[in-house]
Amino acid sequence: MAFGGLVAFFGGLLCCYGEPSPSVKKPATRQVTTHASKNKATKKAPMTMTLFDFKNGGSVGEWYIVNDGVMGGVSRSQIRLSKEKTAVFEGLVSLENYGGFASVRSGPQSLNLGSYKGIRLRVKGDKKTYKLNIRTNRRFDGVVYQRRFDTNGKWETIDIPFSELWPGYHGRKMTRVGSLDASKIQNLGFLIADKQAGAFRLEIASIQAYR
Repeated sequence: MAFGGLVAFFGGLLCCYGEPSPSVKKPATRQVTTHASKNKATKKAPMTMTLFDFKNGGSVGEWYIVNDGVMGGVSRSQIRLSKEKTAVFEGLVSLENYGGFASVRSGPQSLNLGSYKGIRLRVKGDKKTYKLNIRTNRRFDGVVYQRRFDTNGKWETIDIPFSELWPGYHGRKMTRVGSLDASKIQNLGFLIADKQAGAFRLEIASIQAYR
């Protein structure tokens, strides 16, 4: 074989056994997802946070009554734990001596609910109208954020968005006060007023914050 032919022959071998042809695909790199990373990707924040659950060991010992006696009225009320492990806010509203309200509120504590949308109540009322009260300071008196809710005489779940609470002071709406900052909530409670004289009863199973 001529020298030129040998060069051509070995050149062909190099073409066949050298770098792979562009049409040949390399094995794909497999990505393995560990359980830890998978759980981290799928784990979500809970949709609700329980603030008070009287059916599961909750206590009414840190709740206290504020009635119209602070301004001369004679309404009376109490909060107690029932045999069914629910909190019962009950009493008698009187319109005498320019009174007309009864209320209960939780003890002061910092509730940072800035990432939540509102309060979810599990309650059983007496077909009267109540107010949810929320305060952002620990003073006895002052601005309170509130919203009315009706009861139907049966157990029901009531959602109250933070955006629907309005600031008030002694029953009057405050126009120069900003909206509720849920990250600064210090306590919450319930009030019955609006000239609803007579006996009342609001039973509370749990109070939650919801997203």
